[in-house]
Amino acid sequence: FLGNIVAGVVKEVSKENVSVELGESYGILEWSNISTWKNGNILKDKTPIKISNPAEIFSVGDEVQVRLADYDSKNNFFRLQLYQEPLVNGALLAMNPKSGEVLSMTGGYRYGESEFNRSIQALRQPGSSFKPIVYSAALDAGFTLSSALIDSPRAYATGAETAGDAEIWTPKNYGDKVMGKVSLRTALVKSLNLPTIGLCEELKPKLVIAYSRRFGITAEMMENLTTCLGSLSVTLQEMISAYGVFANQGRLVKPIYILRVEDQDGNILESSVSELKQVTSEETAFLVSNVLQDVVQRGTGRRARAIGRPSAGKTGTTNDSIDAWYIGYIPQLLTGVYVGFDKPRRMGKSETGSRAAAPIWINFMKNAVANLPTEQFRQPPGITTVKIHKSGRRAIPCDKAKDVYEEHYKSGTEPVLDLSQSGMCVKAKETEKTEKEESEPEL
Repeated sequence: FLGNIVAGVVKEVSKENVSVELGESYGILEWSNISTWKNGNILKDKTPIKISNPAEIFSVGDEVQVRLADYDSKNNFFRLQLYQEPLVNGALLAMNPKSGEVLSMTGGYRYGESEFNRSIQALRQPGSSFKPIVYSAALDAGFTLSSALIDSPRAYATGAETAGDAEIWTPKNYGDKVMGKVSLRTALVKSLNLPTIGLCEELKPKLVIAYSRRFGITAEMMENLTTCLGSLSVTLQEMISAYGVFANQGRLVKPIYILRVEDQDGNILESSVSELKQVTSEETAFLVSNVLQDVVQRGTGRRARAIGRPSAGKTGTTNDSIDAWYIGYIPQLLTGVYVGFDKPRRMGKSETGSRAAAPIWINFMKNAVANLPTEQFRQPPGITTVKIHKSGRRAIPCDKAKDVYEEHYKSGTEPVLDLSQSGMCVKAKETEKTEKEESEPEL
């Protein structure tokens, strides 16, 4: 019965713990468990307040739900964990990206309350978790990871009118900040909406839609710029399959739920075979994967570093935090999570993919990878790595180290080193020498 959720009545409240009556037995809610909770209603956009002592939220006679975490046989009591039935729902799907074998599937919080399988039946907006497909299309259209995009305010006429006035769509980045000129890599790592829309304008929504079909996305999509921000409605299964392309060297694999069917004598009646289709190049898949590793290291997926091994992933959050996603993978395992109310509505202030979905992914992956060897993402032979100046040109010897980084390219698409720029080093040294001489006092 350990792990069971039971109801109890608060009998005593102290600064260290809460004593709870559980029928003929009793349990203790320790402060170490209670202190991780916060008090507040995020559905009303109230900022949750950290609890400083149990008396702030518990009174004698309160009914509480608790999980039986452990039993102290010596002192004859249960150690408890505070439990709250979530109103929100969601799904998790885990797949071997190479074979397509589905290794774990959770279609909702509790099967007894709903048999609806949200992993394969629920249509949800993926938000920014759709962006890697857009950026993959850009790489196949001739862009590179150092190509420049502009992160600046934009406004578009929708063609509709409200009270006689033309409706204007003014998309924004999360946090309403702009960065100016950014690279393709930075735009995806930071999940910037404005440069993504600019990229979508160049590619054209029609091309992005056709490209996503190659990745197994069958959902209906509007031929407009919002599609590139993930405004379509799609299943978790389709998004997992699409990300499998990046994890599997550009090959789309069909999910397999049943390996084989045997009779009572062990004879195989039916069996499944992995269906693989090359939908983009190994180089493109590697480049997108490399950026998604960067998302984990310094972008919106930083929480995923908690699994303690190299991983790639992307968050997704729709307008007003109605849907929250995190899809991430290691070379051997791909897992996706979405969280949202069954009847779509706001989940509360700041309930992003990083905050609402990623912790579930982390909790699952920590256990799922425990017995798997740590593998690195393999770089294909058709990739060239060069040093780049933050402006996008090839680095030259006199560039400051803080302005230089390594970037990956499909071989032949890397910026060419302009030998005429070597004169910049000479000029820089002469300027530095002159400034030094002018600053020296005359004796």
